Amino acid sequence: MDHSIGKTIAELRKAKGWTQVELAERLNVSDKTVSKWESEAGYPEYTMLPKLADIFGVSLDYLMTGKKMQPEIITMSKAELCAKNDDVTLLKDINYQQKDENNKCLIDYIKQYESLNVFAAVCASDKKAISSFDILTALKFCLLSNHVELLSKTGFYLGPHRFFYRFDSPEDIMGLLPVGALEHFGKSQGNDRYVCVLPDDFFTMIVTDKRINETTIDFLLGKQRGRKCVWYHAFPYLIDACYEVGNTDLLERLLTLSEENNQYAYDNLKDKHNYVNNYYFIGFQYSQVGHGLVRILDKTLKAALQKNDFEMIDQMNSLNRGVMSWGFNCGVVSDDEIRVAKLKLDKSVSKQEVLVQSSIHNGIITIDELLAVDDIVLIEKALEKYPVSKYEQQAAIIKQIQQEVNGEDWRFLFEYAVNHNDTYLANYATEGNKEKIEQWILEKKKLPPFIENTVERFFEQYERDNPNLKYFKLRNKENFSGFVHSHEGLKSNRFKPNLITISNSDELAEYIKLCKKQVVNDLKEKNNADKIIEELNEEFFRNELAKGNGDLVAIKLCVRLEAVLKSKYHYEGDFSEMLERYCSQHGSYEEDDGWGYMEKRTVKFVPYLQKLRKYRNSVVHSEKKVDSMTKEELDFCIQYICGLK
Repeated sequence: MDHSIGKTIAELRKAKGWTQVELAERLNVSDKTVSKWESEAGYPEYTMLPKLADIFGVSLDYLMTGKKMQPEIITMSKAELCAKNDDVTLLKDINYQQKDENNKCLIDYIKQYESLNVFAAVCASDKKAISSFDILTALKFCLLSNHVELLSKTGFYLGPHRFFYRFDSPEDIMGLLPVGALEHFGKSQGNDRYVCVLPDDFFTMIVTDKRINETTIDFLLGKQRGRKCVWYHAFPYLIDACYEVGNTDLLERLLTLSEENNQYAYDNLKDKHNYVNNYYFIGFQYSQVGHGLVRILDKTLKAALQKNDFEMIDQMNSLNRGVMSWGFNCGVVSDDEIRVAKLKLDKSVSKQEVLVQSSIHNGIITIDELLAVDDIVLIEKALEKYPVSKYEQQAAIIKQIQQEVNGEDWRFLFEYAVNHNDTYLANYATEGNKEKIEQWILEKKKLPPFIENTVERFFEQYERDNPNLKYFKLRNKENFSGFVHSHEGLKSNRFKPNLITISNSDELAEYIKLCKKQVVNDLKEKNNADKIIEELNEEFFRNELAKGNGDLVAIKLCVRLEAVLKSKYHYEGDFSEMLERYCSQHGSYEEDDGWGYMEKRTVKFVPYLQKLRKYRNSVVHSEKKVDSMTKEELDFCIQYICGLK
């Protein structure tokens, strides 16, 4: 019987549940064309046949002949069949090392199909079989098959120098380290570096794969062989994996075990002396006795902060603070970070206020971060309210204590003494000894005696403690003399503007307050300049010059130039003084005259700007008229001044 392409198309269309119109739309032809094919009044063009076969999901041969393809017969070796079905009954007469016609052996197929039963059976019957696997695959299969005993009396070569790691018993798995530990060992070539083999996904597998039973989990969370501590290297990564995937039951168990583990160290080791720290392990000198500590990874803390999981943060912070008390380096989520995170959840707090609070660290504002706030009023209020240096902060604390001493309510004084563990101050307060407290205050006001107490030298030596250092150096120190002479401690018979002397924390705090005012003034000048630059742009000047408004161009050019000199170069005074200063600083250079002598040359812009100033003065102040500037001269000034931003 002859095959009908049209009938085949109709059958395939109906099997899809499509109408002739729907098929036509898919093929981008008319429904009449489809009808013609199916009624055998015409045939599809040969270029349309592959598209029809693809749409219906059949072969081109089937579309044209109606013959269905015979299913492909797949043959596999006994080794592959054994591994694919994970059928240990097929192991008989199979040599796990023998290659089949695909040049693969049973070990290859176990890896390919993750045949856990066959893996356990082969390794149990021949101890050497497990060495056919790399260490990570062997560990994975031992855990997933819940046969960790297979690791006993085995060994694996690790690292480029083939360091041999031996498992005398399954507990030796706890001697292996996470890959993340490499950061600790750096470029060390020691054995510890070679055992940093466990990747993050290894720990994720442990906390997510349901094939690992409770007995195996109990083994992994138990004590290390020969020690009273848990697998303290792995616990941080297991905790991180649990938190990431949401395995709350195992997470709670891990945290409880970690707290118990660390508490044992605090209770039994803290009073002993001569201990040394080595990668979160406390070992005693000349002894094998020691204990490992569990800490929380930074990325886990960040994840908890991102989720606003404050209860979990408290628990994790507590664990890490205990570890840090031994001198180990691990992080915590700071009180400032928690405070800001909670503010972000408060819809009554504006984004700008959140930015202000984000710039405060340990009660001190970081000015660079504060300037991200797009509100000068808010910035000014923040600088008035919060200190920008620990010295200013200390001066405020001492001032409050002094006020309390003169009054009757000493609550802040007591609170300060307790928080800073100052037993002397606490005793003075308890005894009501005002004289001793006054002496304490005087001592606190003193600056370190070894410092050459000038503003510049002071902050140079304490740069690490002052992220706001650049804002503490007043640019125009000649304007500081009025402030200096109005404060008794800052007076000097041989006053030099560059060497303002500071003798105590009160004077230093006063100086810093002046710097804060300068920051606000600078910001106001910059904002003002930005508005002027935006309004008086190059296009504006070109248009006015084209209209013949030379006088207006000259006036407005000077307005823009004055704003730039104030905001960018921080000049002060009237426009003429600022321009003169700019020209003297930037308007000359030295050049060899060809005879070995350096001659001073004037930069081209100087006479143009000086002429612009005179022209502008004659227009604004109706002074004696000077020669007006040509269009070319004004054009040069436009180009130069608009280039200063």
